[in-house]
Amino acid sequence: MIATILSAVGLGSRVRSSEWSITHRAAPATEPKPSSTISDTMPKSNDAALAAFISGKSKIGDLLTRIQAASADHFGTEPEAVTWGHAGSLGLVTERFREIAAFLRV
Repeated sequence: MIATILSAVGLGSRVRSSEWSITHRAAPATEPKPSSTISDTMPKSNDAALAAFISGKSKIGDLLTRIQAASADHFGTEPEAVTWGHAGSLGLVTERFREIAAFLRV
């Protein structure tokens, strides 16, 4: 039954009843074999990774600068208008910063 289903969907597989495993037929000889190997397609250096790292670091620096500026302005909240909601929000932000610091091991 499984062999019939697999044949119907074009897998060309057969079931060995003694092992209950499915094997696929070999690719036709007319299909070209890949000419490159994994080592041929791997980058020769880490230039792309380094560029992505530097870009990410720059984005983090920009975010930290914006956060520091907002903090210096009390996050746009007047002292007389502060509520427990504001305090709770800063508690949540503090917790997120702790998570980030732990992730970065700093």
